[in-house]
Amino acid sequence: MERGYSLQTVADGIIAISFLSKFERGNSDISLTSFYALLKKLNLTLNEFNLIVNDYASSYFENLMEQIKFAYENNNTKQLQNIADSELIKWETSNLKIHRCNALMTK
Repeated sequence: MERGYSLQTVADGIIAISFLSKFERGNSDISLTSFYALLKKLNLTLNEFNLIVNDYASSYFENLMEQIKFAYENNNTKQLQNIADSELIKWETSNLKIHRCNALMTK
């Protein structure tokens, strides 16, 4: 809407208008190929889309990287260890591998 596109304009040649409408409302999923084609038609990068979806707030990973960078630049090994430990706890409770990777990266 901000760019003046209608659903018909965006969907044209990619997916059905009704399907795009359902996706927009969160009632259906689309393929990654279709999603990237829609972003291209809207002249949006994936990073720009993520910013918009998150109301222009930093993502969890961006915040984590800032914390790691700050602790590293200040030679604060205790804070780095706390970050790594926190990520390990998140990995153990959620079983999301990304938290294990974050802990390894921090160490």
